[in-house]
Formats: sequence, structure tokens, C-alpha cells
Amino acid sequence: SSGTGANISFITATSTSAVVMSTTCFDLAISGTGTDPVSTNNAEYTCLLIGGPYDPNNKEVMPAGIGTTGNVAPGTEFNYLINFQNCGTSEAINIYVMDTVDADLDMSTFQITGSSHTMNPVFTSGNIVRFDFPSIHLIDSVANEPLSHGWVTYRVKAKSGLPHGTTIENTAHIYFDYNPAVVTNTTLNTIDMTLNTQEIVLEQNKNIIYPNPANTNFTVQFEKPVTGVLHLVDASGKAVKQTQLTTASLVMISTQDLESGFYALTVPGVELKQNRIQVIK
Repeated sequence: SSGTGANISFITATSTSAVVMSTTCFDLAISGTGTDPVSTNNAEYTCLLIGGPYDPNNKEVMPAGIGTTGNVAPGTEFNYLINFQNCGTSEAINIYVMDTVDADLDMSTFQITGSSHTMNPVFTSGNIVRFDFPSIHLIDSVANEPLSHGWVTYRVKAKSGLPHGTTIENTAHIYFDYNPAVVTNTTLNTIDMTLNTQEIVLEQNKNIIYPNPANTNFTVQFEKPVTGVLHLVDASGKAVKQTQLTTASLVMISTQDLESGFYALTVPGVELKQNRIQVIK
């Protein structure tokens, strides 16, 4: 009857294998036998961020490949993303990233695809690249966490004729002013002659997000086409934006109507590798 209600509660535990900063989502709906004058509030899709410690200075590769060895087909083109953050207590005036590109990658195909700040690339030798951010004055995370991040992206193809089982590894070294290098994780891919470039069955759909942080818009690039609904979820778990994807490999999302802060991305039924975006205004 009018004016009555009920509360339903339940307790669930997050898996210990869950990835920090990924999302756990709930699709809720309620129905009854009587007449409901307002049916628009009978369903809700909500997501929560999985918290915990994480290293903001890291390196990502797409395609990540199959399995723990990151198996890929011969001739694969790799997209690399290097993230860095000033976790100190004052601004970093100058930052540079040293990257020794694996010798099995073809430097003639090397192409820088973006950076968060003005950046000067310097090729110090055949396959060593220095990404120089002079006078970046990157604010520290204590003073302004969203503005304390930076990144650079590039792509490069594997050399032709690499034998089966060739491993391709990549590690970046990030230098903040005169401090010792912050060493990122090492990405790993393995050439698998049994795979065809056009027919790779992936365990999950890898993706990259750029620019991150974002100001007016950002792009999500998927490793393989996605069909479904992409949800953008704010820090409280509320879905603030939805975008229908139909066999989409690339989608641009406007942030003009969003407030500054952190947002999670999720596509029900699809496991995304990168799923957090920072919006700054």
C-alpha cells in the first residue's frame, strides 16, 4: 500500500584475485503483481571500484596476447603506453623516460602516438628512446592528485621472420628531476607461429584509454571489436554515462558534462584491462 516499504540487504565478499581499480557491478531489478505508477525506478545498474594499493608508474602493451606469455602472431604491431605520476611532496620540474625498445622490434616502424604534456623524443642510439618532458612542472599527488599524472604512447611492429617462441620484452625507466630511476613493470609478448593475425582467439579483450587524465574527451581503443553497452561510473558507483557499442574497436567519449574526478569504465560481459579514467577541468 501507499507509504509502505521494505529494505533488502545482502553481504558479498570480493574475490582475492580481483584486480585493484577494476569494478564489481550489480544489475538490480524489482517487480510486483500490483500496479506501479512509477516504473522508471524499478531497475538500477551500479558499479563499485575495487580499492587497494597500486603502482601508478607502469607500462602497458596492446595486444597483451594470449596467456601468461602474451602469445601473438608474427608481424604484430604493438601499442605501448607508459604512465607516470609525481608521488612526491613538491612539483617535478623536469621528467624524462628512457625506453630501450626490444631488438626484435622494427625501429623503422616506430611512431609516437601521443603524450600528456609537451614532449621531445630523443633517439640516443639505434633502439634507445628518451622521452623528454622539459619544464613540465608536474604537480605532486598530495597537492593535486588528478593533475599529478603523465603518459606517453607509441607503436612499433615486430620484425619480420622472427622464429617461433621469440620473446619481446619492454621496460621503461622514469626519471623525476635528479632522483634515481623509477623502473616500471616489464611487458612480455611471445611470437607464436600457430596464430594467424586475422584469427586470434583472446582470453579477454584488452584496451587502452587516452588521454588519461582527460579534459574534454577521451578515447577507448579495444583490441578486438566490442558489442555491448559501455558504462561510465563515478566514484560513488553511479552510472553517469552510457554508450552503445556495435562491433566497435574505437570509441570517443565526451567529458564536457562530467565533473572533475575519477571514473570507472565497464562493459558487462567484457573484461577490460584498463578501466579507470581521470577527468580534469
